[in-house]
Amino acid sequence: MTIYSVTSGVTSTGITLSGGDAEYVFFGGRAVSTTVHSGGNEYVSSGGAANFTTVSDGGYEIVSSGGTAVSTTVSNGGAEIVYSGGTAGFTMVSGGGAEIVSPGGITSFTTVSAGPEFVFSAGTAVSTTVRQFGSAVISSGGTASDTTVIGFGTV
Repeated sequence: MTIYSVTSGVTSTGITLSGGDAEYVFFGGRAVSTTVHSGGNEYVSSGGAANFTTVSDGGYEIVSSGGTAVSTTVSNGGAEIVYSGGTAGFTMVSGGGAEIVSPGGITSFTTVSAGPEFVFSAGTAVSTTVRQFGSAVISSGGTASDTTVIGFGTV
């Protein structure tokens, strides 16, 4: 088990997380091309940024208030969770991955193909594209705007 702390002015590149590993991206820190497998977690906190993260096999990317995740790919049992005040953009969900938008979380330009996007009450999803066998599940009180459905996608 390894703990990585990405602090102000630091950019981490190409870290792989699994089996209890964790990466914490703090204010002013940036994580690029992190890979998160089973048992691994990437935490993006206020003022931190994660770009081009790949999440699969039961790994998690957790974006909390003030954190930003851009261009995450989620598949095969992985999940991206966007909590209140967190933002995620250009997420790709496929092959059994999931994006979870908690109350107060915001996502934009997510593409969902063969995986779900869950938007809970007071969560917001903007410009989601649902393809093939993907789905967007919007709970009562959740917001989805400018959603596009292609092929067999469902909302």
